[in-house]
Amino acid sequence: MPDHSRWEWMIDGQAVHSRQPALLRFRVVDKDGKPASDLEPLYGDYMWMAGHLVIVKRDLTVFAHVHPSGSIPMAALSFLQLGFVG
Repeated sequence: MPDHSRWEWMIDGQAVHSRQPALLRFRVVDKDGKPASDLEPLYGDYMWMAGHLVIVKRDLTVFAHVHPSGSIPMAALSFLQLGFVG
């Protein structure tokens, strides 16, 4: 990141396997490697999500876009926002 802080994936020595659930944990550290103390939620984008994670398989055959509070298909979100719920 521009201020030399960084995101770290906290894998804790556990292997990640396909078709197996995995807890994805991350932390943000400052340029000195200390936990970031000045983080603020960024709700300025059109989806009002606290964060986004995109996971792409190396051969580009799999793509996932998830959020820390859960994910919802955009078409379903549109119906909810427009009041098209039965």
